[in-house]
Amino acid sequence: MSYQRISTGLHNLLVAVSGIQLVMETEPTSIPATPLIYSVLESETPAGEDMVIITTWRTKHSLVLPWQDTAEAEDTARSYMDALLTAFLANRTLSGACRHCEMTSGETEFQTINGIEYRVVNCYSEALDVSIQIR
Repeated sequence: MSYQRISTGLHNLLVAVSGIQLVMETEPTSIPATPLIYSVLESETPAGEDMVIITTWRTKHSLVLPWQDTAEAEDTARSYMDALLTAFLANRTLSGACRHCEMTSGETEFQTINGIEYRVVNCYSEALDVSIQIR
C-alpha cells in the first residue's frame, strides 16, 4: 500500500460529499469556487519491526467557505462537517485503499487567500496502512 492509494481514496470520498464544488490535492493560491476542500499530507508515522510495518498517514483537509454573516457561516460549516463525518464513517477503508481511516480532529480559522477572507474548517484524517516486508 502507499500514500498515493490513500490519497486517491480520500479524494474519491470527498468528491462524493454533496454540495462540495471542488476538491483539490494541493493548497490553492486562489479559490475558483466554494465550498472547496483541499487536502495536504501532514505526516507519516511508521511503526513496527521485523516484517510488519504499520504506517499512520495524517492528512489535513481544509473546507473553504465564503465569509458571510457569522450565524449563517457557522450553520453552513456545521452542515458540511456533519456530511464529512458521515462520509468517513460510511467508508472506513477508503474502498480498500487502507486498513482503517477516520476523521480525528478539527479546528476553524479565518484565512486570506489571494486577498479574500474565507472561513476555513480544518479537519484531520488518519489512515492506517499495513505492509509486510519479505526479507
